[in-house]
Amino acid sequence: AIIALVQPIAMITAMKVSERKTALFTQRIGFIFYGIALAILSIWGNKVSSYYSLFAVLLSFGAGYYYAVYSSQVLCYTDDKNRDRIVGTVGLIGSVFSALLPSISGILISTCGSRTGYQIVFGIAAILAFLCLITNKLLPEIPKHKKEPTLKKVFKTILCSRDGRLIMLANGLCNCRSSTIPIFVTLLFYSLLPNELLIGVNSTIGYTVALLGATIFRSAVKSGNRVKFSIWAACVVMVPCL
Repeated sequence: AIIALVQPIAMITAMKVSERKTALFTQRIGFIFYGIALAILSIWGNKVSSYYSLFAVLLSFGAGYYYAVYSSQVLCYTDDKNRDRIVGTVGLIGSVFSALLPSISGILISTCGSRTGYQIVFGIAAILAFLCLITNKLLPEIPKHKKEPTLKKVFKTILCSRDGRLIMLANGLCNCRSSTIPIFVTLLFYSLLPNELLIGVNSTIGYTVALLGATIFRSAVKSGNRVKFSIWAACVVMVPCL
């Protein structure tokens, strides 16, 4: 709940920072927030539970500052001819790592013990966040528009456009599903099978299936059939919710 409330505020402040500095500078701040939050988890472990609100705020600002720039990166580093293939490739690579890492994390936690295993996993995650910070500096800067749109103009454009309203509604409903279902499924699995390795294997199976979706997206989706595949994807997502 805290993340859902704070992240929009974080994204608004991220846009302000991006106006004064650069988009990639803003995203690097997001990686710093992620790195600090994960490092705190790695060092203090269970003690963080007393300050979960502060930890949630750090994660919210990390996500807000990262995703405020992500869409601009997709538009800047691709064109309409290769965008679907590149986005599909990114999703494919992400699915590979997402399929492998839960099982690896589960093995580490089961082998090293719950407390030490979690600290190792979060420590590695913190290092990866700071490596992303370094890699981000190698990317070409996203050019600024001559006349940056204000938040007021953005909301006015969306609210006055039928397509904009429908896109916002669809994204809102999709986020309601994606922010609740995984939590409930994980809690359900942990209550039935309180074993990190088995939960990791379950996540690996799920992301392995996601590999198939990313592969189809990469090869089949083109600029002319995006809407059709979006409808199919929405139908597929509805099935497990039922």
